[in-house]
Amino acid sequence: MGSMRIGELAEAAGVTTKTLRFYESRGLLPIPIRTASGYRDYGEDALERLAFIREAQLAGLTLAEIASVVELKDAGAGTCEHTAALLQRHLAELDQRIEALAETRRRLRELAERAERLDPIDCTDPHRCQVITADLSRRRSCRCHRRARRWAAIHPPRPGHRVVRLVGAIPGVWAGSFALDSTSIRNWS
Repeated sequence: MGSMRIGELAEAAGVTTKTLRFYESRGLLPIPIRTASGYRDYGEDALERLAFIREAQLAGLTLAEIASVVELKDAGAGTCEHTAALLQRHLAELDQRIEALAETRRRLRELAERAERLDPIDCTDPHRCQVITADLSRRRSCRCHRRARRWAAIHPPRPGHRVVRLVGAIPGVWAGSFALDSTSIRNWS
């Protein structure tokens, strides 16, 4: 395959002719020689350059970064250090994004667990969803607090008993009010 016109090169490389013209305008592809009739005439090196551009894009480099590597190559300079620095920067950015995604995943897992604990009947706020909004003053709407309220309504404290309120330090841990006599409190301490 010696010389190719723009359509032939585009088909061989798996890109559009518009992409080839864009790459030329950005300096990624050298401007080809023209035939007597004015058609672009590309050599085999253009196909190799397009393969390099595709590989560099798959590695995460932007077209501007690829152009900087191509510019150094076209000037006859070494590009290994420059390319290694670009790749290291992309690795650091990728690590940051992975950390951010892990944090987002952790938060979504918490929200999904909260959704399991909450009862839709208790969602009375017309402006926000109780699953997403953490309103500590409204934590009594979760199932464990409703159970504690029901139990307290059925079993009121007897004379001589004190009501002790236990607050769960960890979301999802059962908390409520208990009626305990002084013996239970001593044994429990």
